[in-house]
Amino acid sequence: MRPRIDTDQWARHAGASNGFGDPGLYSVSAAREVADAGRDAVGTLGDGLAAAGRAALAWLRAANARRRQRREARDVYEALRHLDDRTLHDLGFSRSELTSVAAEASGQAIRTRAHTLQATYGLPG
Repeated sequence: MRPRIDTDQWARHAGASNGFGDPGLYSVSAAREVADAGRDAVGTLGDGLAAAGRAALAWLRAANARRRQRREARDVYEALRHLDDRTLHDLGFSRSELTSVAAEASGQAIRTRAHTLQATYGLPG
């Protein structure tokens, strides 16, 4: 097994012999602090990249949900479009409302139609 080299002593000697200032400035512990700061920066960058990845996935999920809603609205519209006017009237819709009915049915629009049960009563006897 190789003997362990005292890198702190070597760094102090190299720093003092080259004439560039304080020998304590070139210690391995200072280098470790710089490396740790770099690792922290990489960790912060990694956290930022992970957050960006999560945001991109959330955006893709939302885009996919909107695509499904549009497809469902199109399918509802096509089904209603093929009905005759009398059947649409029985359902309570006019042909001009098909787009908004499809949007409401698929969840693209807020439901604004009042669905009421209409009862016909005879005149009191």
